[in-house]
This record gives sequence, structure tokens and C-alpha cells, in this order.
Amino acid sequence: MVKVNGLFRAFSFQRTREQLLMLEREISALRSELKALAMTDELTGIANKRALSHRLRHEVVRARRHGEPLSVLFIDLDNFKSVNDLFGHARGDAVLVSVAQTLMQSFRQTDLLARVGGDEFVALLPSTGIESAVTVAEKVVEELRSTREAIPRIDSRTPLTASVGAAALGKDGDDGGLHLVREADKAMYRAKAMGGDGVVTASPSENKRSSNGHGSNHNGAADGGGHGVHVGIGREEGSE
Repeated sequence: MVKVNGLFRAFSFQRTREQLLMLEREISALRSELKALAMTDELTGIANKRALSHRLRHEVVRARRHGEPLSVLFIDLDNFKSVNDLFGHARGDAVLVSVAQTLMQSFRQTDLLARVGGDEFVALLPSTGIESAVTVAEKVVEELRSTREAIPRIDSRTPLTASVGAAALGKDGDDGGLHLVREADKAMYRAKAMGGDGVVTASPSENKRSSNGHGSNHNGAADGGGHGVHVGIGREEGSE
């Protein structure tokens, strides 16, 4: 009887141990899932503002340590408010999901695209200087204009367009890259002031408008310096 009781206790202990290990694995998986959810935009499924902030700090440190370029694009849809006003938020949400899917096609796996506001997106481009960033931004503008989605107006439907601000990491600033996002945000508003549907780089000195893109590629080349160029598709050259 003593031997049987001992075997029973050993069996019970082993079973309890296995149950505890299983519970630990379930808790670990749940934590990973919750962490992923905390970094994901609930509507579009792409990264959210928290994920952007976390990755941005890491990329700024890496860029400064290795002397590599780092750029940010701030993307804001033009006249998006009319979608919600005329067709309701459900339709607006559907457009945002479609936009996120379209935008993702313009970026590499090493880039990060995050939704940071209602119709605002930020793209983080590691190992990418300003010239290459502008090329990517031009692609974003073109892709959105050619998408099947459209911005409803009272009298017609117009192509879905966006204003994009581009900024590259400079030597100054030690706030985890927040200044980089702010500079791209300011450039985006300048793009809107110039009619939208285009790209403006962060530069306080000039804001020239051109109708064609640059010849650079999104290949991580260490091109530098903001140019303040507005690229409006199909627009004539001129000053702001």
C-alpha cells in the first residue's frame, strides 16, 4: 500500500508539473499576443504610434552609431474628412484599411509603416537618405492616385491623394527621433498649403515645386540634405 501511495503521489506530482508548464506556455503566448496587440493599429492591422516610437528610438541610436542615414515620411490624406461627412465612419474606415494595404506595397520589409492618427501615417525608412526617401514618397503619391478608392465630393468623385512630408536625420536632436517626425509633419503641411497631392522635404531655406520625380532609388544610399522640393503630379514648376 505504501508503494502504491508513493507511485500515486509521484504521478500526481508529474501531472501537476506538466500542467504548470502548459500554463506557463499559455501565459507566455498570451503575453506575446498582448504585446503584439499593443503595437498594432486595431483598424488597419499595421503598426501604431507606440510601435513607431519604440522602433524610432532604436533606429536613431543605430543610425548615429554606424553613421547611416535615416528618413521619415509623414503621410496625410487630402480632403479625407468628406468621406466621413458624406458617407459615415464605416465607409471612412474601409477607405483607411484600403489605404494602409496600398501604402504597404511601397515599402521594404525593413521599413515600418504606422498609423498615428485618423488619416495620418508615418513611414520609418532605415538606411535611407533624403533623396531616396523622396523617391519612395513619390511612389506613395502615385500609388494612392491610381488606387480604386476615391474621395467623394458633393458634385463628383476625385482620385484619392495625399500630402507627404519627408525628413532625414541630422546631427542635432537627442529626443529619440521625435524631432524627425515633427520636421516631416511640418513639411507635410507645407505640401498641403501648396495644393496637396505631392511631396515636400523638410528644409527652412527653400520650397520649390517640380512636376517630375528624382532619379534616386530607395536603396539605402547615404544621400543627404533636405531640398524643400514639392513634387505635385502633373503640375507645372513654380515657386510657392
